Amino acid sequence: MDGTVRSRLLREIEVGGAAYVRNVTAAETAVLQGQFNVAKILRAAGHTQRVLAMNAARLLQPSVDGSQLFHTILDELDLAVDGISQADSEGDEAAIRLFFERREQVSTRLLDILQRGLASLTSNPDVLEKDVSIFLSGCYSCGYLTEGERLGQCSLCGAPAAELAHFGPYYNDTPEHLGRLLPAEIVDALVAAPDDLAAAVEGVGDAVLDRKPTPEEWSVRVLMAHLIETDRLFLDLTPGVLANSTVNPLVFREAPWKAHEGKGYESWSAQQLVEEFRGTRRQVLDLIRDLTPELWSRYGSRPGRITSVLDLGRWVANHDVGHIAQVRRQCEAG
Repeated sequence: MDGTVRSRLLREIEVGGAAYVRNVTAAETAVLQGQFNVAKILRAAGHTQRVLAMNAARLLQPSVDGSQLFHTILDELDLAVDGISQADSEGDEAAIRLFFERREQVSTRLLDILQRGLASLTSNPDVLEKDVSIFLSGCYSCGYLTEGERLGQCSLCGAPAAELAHFGPYYNDTPEHLGRLLPAEIVDALVAAPDDLAAAVEGVGDAVLDRKPTPEEWSVRVLMAHLIETDRLFLDLTPGVLANSTVNPLVFREAPWKAHEGKGYESWSAQQLVEEFRGTRRQVLDLIRDLTPELWSRYGSRPGRITSVLDLGRWVANHDVGHIAQVRRQCEAG
């Protein structure tokens, strides 16, 4: 393998691995700041950079000596990172050419999304969904990102739909376990949320409650209704998982981001919305406050993934913090 090519591949591994860790952990913070779409793009960017790094690593090690690789990892943890650079491989020239050809297309696509995200952020606190689609999909095979509804296959390499990772404005269970909270921390966050919401909307008039940052974005009143409906969704999903020690299917009867529609929330006052949220939250806390570690660890299945009660609790707790940050920001904008 040419030395220059080898150096480029090693650099791809170094940069991609570090960028992945940086991006997904930054996404956790962005969610807590109410920047759901910033977090979405960060997670998607991390996905692409991780896939590129993994594909470069595969080219450098077409076969694996497990013992040698374990020693290499130990050396890396010791900051003696020369182990992998001593490996020797003839490589596959056709595969290397394909990697760099696809890398150009993958990188160009990601660059386009990032540039639109940056442009949107110059005048908005979060990336608007008119600027970057509400849904992104990333291919595990090549790293290419697509926007919009789910596709049947990757539009670059043709990998089937099962090879596509999907990124929406929010997450709950992820391979990285983003938004990690222990049960006691989840309970504390859920207890605090109604008072935090009440403080955010205190003294705010109807004009502010109903103003949308853009026609596509939610008003404060809709955000409050969404918090109520998220509690109701949790109350709908979780008892079945708790009651069944085997993996129990989770059935979403309606899309979480549409659950508030057609239920008359637009006529509710801020006080009514806060009190309704207090009521649903009491039910949530009654359900989970005294769960044992075994019950927190019970699982339900969703398409393509397994979700625990702990995942569901983290979802609601982090979801609260992010949306209440949005409410606070929109109310303070006046």
